[in-house]
Amino acid sequence: LGENGMKKEKWKNITLTIAILITLVVAGYVPPSMGKETPLVTVKVDPKHTWIAVGSTFSINVTVKDAVGLLGYDIQLAYNTTMLDGIDIDIKPFIPDQIIIKEEIDDAAGNIWVIVSSSDPTGVSGNGTLFAVTFNCTGLGYSLLDLHDVELSATVPYDIEVKDGDVLQALRPHGPRSDLEFIWGYFSPDEAFSALLNGDVDIFSMGLTKEQFEAAQENPDVQVAAFTKNEVSKFATNTNETISDYPHSLNPLRLYKVRRAIAHLIDKDFIITEILKGFGARIDAPVAYPQTEGWVDPSVVTYDWNHNGIIEPEEDNYPYKYDLNTTVQLLASIGFNDTDGNGYLNYPDDPMWMDAAGKDTTEMPLKICITSDDPWRLMAGRYLYHQLEGDPAVAGDSPLATANWPEGFVGGDWDTTDETYVKDRSVLSPIVFGDRNYHIYTYRDFVPRFPYYLYFMFHSDYWGKGNIETDYNFPDLDSILEKLIEAQSIEEAQEASKNATRYIIGKCIGISLWSYTGYQAWRKEIVGIVNMVGYGINNQYTYLNAFHANDPSAPLRIAVERPSSLNPIYTVKRADWKILDAVYPRLIAFNPYNLAVDQPWVAQDWEVNKRRDTISNNEKIVVTFYLRKDVGIVAPVSGELMGFYNAYDLNFTIWQIKNHWEDSPLYPLVKNVNATEIVNDYTIKIYFNSSSIWNLYKIAELPLLPEDELQKAVGSFIDYPPYGFYLWEDYGFSWEDTMYTIGSHYPTSIDKTLGAHLKGNRFFFLETPILGEVDWRWYWDTPGGVPGWENPGRDYGYYKIDILDVIFAAAAYCTRGDGIYNPVYMPGADLDTTDLCHIGILDVLVITSHYGETFGRPPPDP
Repeated sequence: LGENGMKKEKWKNITLTIAILITLVVAGYVPPSMGKETPLVTVKVDPKHTWIAVGSTFSINVTVKDAVGLLGYDIQLAYNTTMLDGIDIDIKPFIPDQIIIKEEIDDAAGNIWVIVSSSDPTGVSGNGTLFAVTFNCTGLGYSLLDLHDVELSATVPYDIEVKDGDVLQALRPHGPRSDLEFIWGYFSPDEAFSALLNGDVDIFSMGLTKEQFEAAQENPDVQVAAFTKNEVSKFATNTNETISDYPHSLNPLRLYKVRRAIAHLIDKDFIITEILKGFGARIDAPVAYPQTEGWVDPSVVTYDWNHNGIIEPEEDNYPYKYDLNTTVQLLASIGFNDTDGNGYLNYPDDPMWMDAAGKDTTEMPLKICITSDDPWRLMAGRYLYHQLEGDPAVAGDSPLATANWPEGFVGGDWDTTDETYVKDRSVLSPIVFGDRNYHIYTYRDFVPRFPYYLYFMFHSDYWGKGNIETDYNFPDLDSILEKLIEAQSIEEAQEASKNATRYIIGKCIGISLWSYTGYQAWRKEIVGIVNMVGYGINNQYTYLNAFHANDPSAPLRIAVERPSSLNPIYTVKRADWKILDAVYPRLIAFNPYNLAVDQPWVAQDWEVNKRRDTISNNEKIVVTFYLRKDVGIVAPVSGELMGFYNAYDLNFTIWQIKNHWEDSPLYPLVKNVNATEIVNDYTIKIYFNSSSIWNLYKIAELPLLPEDELQKAVGSFIDYPPYGFYLWEDYGFSWEDTMYTIGSHYPTSIDKTLGAHLKGNRFFFLETPILGEVDWRWYWDTPGGVPGWENPGRDYGYYKIDILDVIFAAAAYCTRGDGIYNPVYMPGADLDTTDLCHIGILDVLVITSHYGETFGRPPPDP
C-alpha cells in the first residue's frame, strides 16, 4: 500500500473504531473503563448524637469513609456558642505526610476550621478519623454540629456526602427512677394477689375482688387506692319500632312512657350499694363518671357537685327516681292491665300494638339480653327482670305486680325472657349489635377521655354500628350530636355535650347506671405512686416517679393481665397498653388529676388554625405540632441512642397508617388527614378535611414510631401491615428487631408466657422527676401564663414544685394508705421513705425542700 496508503488505512480503522464505540454506547453498552461511577466519600460527625450533662467536657470526631486517593481537606464545623465552648482540636495522622495549614477555633462565631494537605502525591484511601474536637458544655439545650463548606482534594473525582451531628445538654439525669418488671405468668389473679401479699410482687395492677379488697385492708404491708374508670354501664333500650322476633308487634320500648316507667322501676342506689358493693359510681347520663363535670347538664342528673359527700336538694335532679307508683301509673295510662287475671300484664288492646294488642305479655315477653361473663352486669340484669316479673316460676309476685295500681286496673308481672338470654357476650353480640334483636341489653363500654363518643352511641348514621338504641327516631338529637362531633373548640364541645345529655335523659333513651370503681393494691414500701383519674396507678407518671423506699435501684415488679398483643398498631386493649404506655408515648398528655387539662409531652406546643378550602370553600383546620428536640430514640435490648424523634417520624407514622395499614384500629385517627407539611425537623403542619377540634386529639392518640430505625429493621416489609404479637412478627421479625422506643423505658427481655423486663431510658426527654412533684401541673412560660396553643409560635414551659404541691399534700394530711381504705389518702403525696403509707409533716418537708425547683423545660432553639 505504501506509506501513504498505510496512513489512510490507519485513520480509516480509527474512524471505524470510534463509529463502533458510538454505536455501542447508543445501544447501551459501556466499556468497563467508561462505566466506573464517581466515588462517594462520606464525611460525618461521630457520634452522630451526644447526650451530655451541663459542665461536662466531651469530644467528637470528624471522620471520612470510602476515601480514594485523599490528598487533603478543608472542613468547617459550626456549633451553638450559648451551649458549647470549643476547647481543642486534635488533628489525626490519617493523611500521610500531612501539612497543617489552618487549625482555628473561633468561639465567638461558634466555628471550627481545619485545613490539611499532603506532600504525598498518592494520597490515602479507606476510612479514618480526620480530626477530633473537644468541647465544654456550658448551657442547657440543644446544639447542631453543622459540617459546612466541606472540600476534599484527591487523585480522582468524587462526590461528597456530609452527615452532621448534634449535642443535647441535660441539667440532671433523665428518665424514670426505676426499671419495670411486668409479670403475667401467674395462673390466676388470685395467685398474683398472693404474690403481692408475700412480697414477690410490688404492684397488683388488676382490679381487686371484694375478697381481695378486704384482705388487702387487713395486711399491714399493703396499701390500696380506688379510681372510677372511664367506662359506661347501662341498660340499653332498643327504640326501633319492632324487633325481628316480633316483626308484626310494636316494640314497647318505642314508647317514651314505657321507657320512663322502667326507669322509675330501677333503684340505682340499691344497685351501687347492694349489687356492686361500692365497686361503682352512679351515673345518670351515658358519660363516664370522671367526665361528668363540664360535660353533663346538671339539671338532669343527681351528682355531688359540691364534693362534700352529701347530695344536696339542688343537686338531686335525676327525673326518674325510684318510684313504683309512678311506674304503674305510667303503664296504666297506656293501657297495661292484667285483664285475664293470670298474674301477668296484658298489652294494651289498641291497634297501634299490631299483633300484640290485648295479648298476654307471656306471648311476647320482653327480650332482655344479659351478659354472663361480667358478674356485675349479670346481677344487674337479674335485678331488672326481678323488678318486672319477680320469680319466673311464680305469677304476680314482682314489685311491679304488687305496687299500688290505679283504681280499675289489676297489677301483674311483665313477663321477660329471664334466663333465656343470659349468655356470654360473644353469643349476645350478633343478636344485639348485629341484628338489634333485643329489647334491653346490659351494656358496657370503655370510653375515651372526652365524650365525643356520644355521637357514635346515638347518631342515626351509626345505627347498627355503635348505635344500638335510637334508630332514626330522634332527628333533633342528631343535630345536637353533629354540633358535638364538629365542634371547633372544647368549649363548643362541652356545650353540645350538655345539650345532648339533657336530651337523652329527657327522652329516657337508655338507663345509665354506673362507672366501675376499681381498687388496686401495692406494697407499702413503694413510694411515688400516681393514681390517675379514670385510669388508676398504671400510667406514665407512676412509671416515671415510683421507686422502692428500701432499695431505689430495684425494679418495680408489676403483676398484670397476660397481654393479647404488644403491637401498638393493632391493639387498643387497656391491659396491653399498661405495658405499651412505657414504650410508646403520645404527643399530648393530660394532668393525672384533671382529665380536661392538656399538657405537653412529645409535642412541647401545638396550635389549631382555620383555613378556607379553595375547592369546597368550607372552613377546615390545620394543626401545627412543635416537637421537642430532645426525644431520644433508643434501641431495644441495648438502650443505645439512635437519634432524636422528629417531624419526619411523625409524618411517617401518619401516612403509613393512612396509606398502608388501613385495617388498623388506629385508622380512624388519621382518616381526616388531607396533607402534611414538614416546616423543619421539629415542626409539622397537618391539614384536615374538617374543622373539628377532635382532629387534634385523634392525632395526639397515635403511638409514635421512628421511621429510619424501622425502615432499616424490616426493609421492604415496611409497607406491609405489621401483623403479629409484636410489630411485623408474622413476617419473621422479633421485638428485638422492631421495638425501638422514645418512651420512658425500653425492653431488654420479653417472654410471651411469663413477662417482660423494661429498663429505664436515660435518653427520655424528661429529667428524672424532682421528688416533691405532686400535682404534676405544667406551667407555660408565656405572657400571662396562657396555654401555648393560645400564643403563636413555639412555646416553652416546665413543671414546678410550689404551693399547689403543698396544698395537695395538706388536703390528705394525716391520712393513711394501709388499713381501712380512706378515699382522702393521696398516694402521690406519700414521698418520705421513713414514714411509709402516711401523709405527714415529713412528706411536706420533702416537698418544701425542693420548693421553687423546676424540671421538664424543652431545649431552646439552636
